Amino acid sequence: MRAVSATHARALAPTDWRHVLLVQDPLLARRTTLTFSANWPNANFIRYAPATLQLNRLQPMHFTPNTIVAGWQPAYFTELLLGEFQRLVDTPTGYGPRGQGFIAHVDIPEEVLAAARYLQSQSLHRQR
Repeated sequence: MRAVSATHARALAPTDWRHVLLVQDPLLARRTTLTFSANWPNANFIRYAPATLQLNRLQPMHFTPNTIVAGWQPAYFTELLLGEFQRLVDTPTGYGPRGQGFIAHVDIPEEVLAAARYLQSQSLHRQR
């Protein structure tokens, strides 16, 4: 979600809108909310994610039964997940204040940072 999309949506919406429903894939929902919040002040965003993913095994990648993966192949899902993580991390290459400035700073627990580093180091047959 680029900041342009949030700015465009705000320009198209009635000026008195204060409550906005954001519908987004669960993997992208956090950044979508952060982007809209940074670009549309004074609005209350309600986030709706239509499905919940739960990964219970890495290799081979396996999701819990009845989990919707929106048709993504595991390799593509991994790339999408890692790409989203890289955007949320507040570094010069991320979308936070130290990077592009599209979103506010996000505190990421050390356990999550370590898990992302681990995934990035693995040969998971990732592809885009």
